[in-house]
Amino acid sequence: MPNAIKGIMTIAVLFFAVIVAYGLVKSAPTPDQFTHAETTTSIRALEVVRKRVRLEVSSQGSVMPYKESELIPEVNGRVSWMSPNLLPGGYFAKDDVLLRIENSDYRSKVARSRATLSRSLAEEELARFELGR
Repeated sequence: MPNAIKGIMTIAVLFFAVIVAYGLVKSAPTPDQFTHAETTTSIRALEVVRKRVRLEVSSQGSVMPYKESELIPEVNGRVSWMSPNLLPGGYFAKDDVLLRIENSDYRSKVARSRATLSRSLAEEELARFELGR
């Protein structure tokens, strides 16, 4: 077939396809018009109040702390009281007391230091007296 006939056949097929598509679109049934009736829905509403809730979740596995702290005492002594919040899972605020330490060791060290100071002052006074002789 020569090229001219192939071109005419191609155009004819495309024209026929457009005519068929147009006919299908025009002959499609139109949907029924439906108007929605306005309905109201009744609901129950509750007032929401913000509050803190502690949730407990049961699971299995290993738990790693988000933050880990090491308590280093600045004074010597035995722990006489420990906060109940200082347990695994407990939490506490910035200025909460976590531990109380017995102060008997501290008081005895203060008394010894005062005695040492008094002795040193007495030795100084004696040295000044002997120097002046």
